[in-house]
Amino acid sequence: GLVDMRLVLDSLNQHDGDLALALGAFRGRIEPLLRASQIELVWDVDWQLDLQGFSPEAMLGVLRILQEALSNAVKHAQASRIEVRAARRGAQLLFAVVDDGVGFASVQRVGSHYGLSGMASRAAKLGARLSIDSAPACGTMLVLEVAAPPGSPSQCGVPPRL
Repeated sequence: GLVDMRLVLDSLNQHDGDLALALGAFRGRIEPLLRASQIELVWDVDWQLDLQGFSPEAMLGVLRILQEALSNAVKHAQASRIEVRAARRGAQLLFAVVDDGVGFASVQRVGSHYGLSGMASRAAKLGARLSIDSAPACGTMLVLEVAAPPGSPSQCGVPPRL
């Protein structure tokens, strides 16, 4: 695949439940590979995002889905640009992979071919929601919604109680 998952597994143990650190390491591995394929990586992950408190399984699940989405974009989408985004919406963390590639008309038709069913079952194991939106010539957007770990503060700009 696009990234040697053994490296990712090894690195997860060092990140101690902090998905932000694991994402940073992940970016460091994929960026040169994308550059070698002449694909621009746009990394839009808020560095202030609190991504503490994840289990290694949850972190690996998120990284594997992102890896699979990136791998698809590189192999099938003929993309010139791929964006990886992460944001907080109340108790949900949203991760998105957006490419400017060829897109496809029907997610059902390409389901097994693009490993989408594998990504969906991974998301289900995480208790996460996976949605894929694509249209011919308009690229593809994959969004993964994961519940923030319990105890992590909400980051939606709610003013403190007076």
